[in-house]
Amino acid sequence: MIKSNFVEKWERQRERGRLVYALIHGVVIGGFIALIYTAFNVLGTEMPDNLTPRTIIFFAIGGFAYGLIRFNIRERFYRSMKGQTNDGS
Repeated sequence: MIKSNFVEKWERQRERGRLVYALIHGVVIGGFIALIYTAFNVLGTEMPDNLTPRTIIFFAIGGFAYGLIRFNIRERFYRSMKGQTNDGS
């Protein structure tokens, strides 16, 4: 049952494409980390520097890379559940 739920959900998500998945899931993670970083600065916890536009860009790039990696991992898992090899056969 869990496997079939994953397969159904993943088939819907993968139809949108790798880049959309990375933008939605990866940049959200990067934004969440930036939010936590900002909260520590506001609460007075010492951090190395303030949240600068450059830092925000780094968080977004890191989140996007994370999203691409996560897409590939989930795609491999999906293919193994469907009995396919990684070359698509």
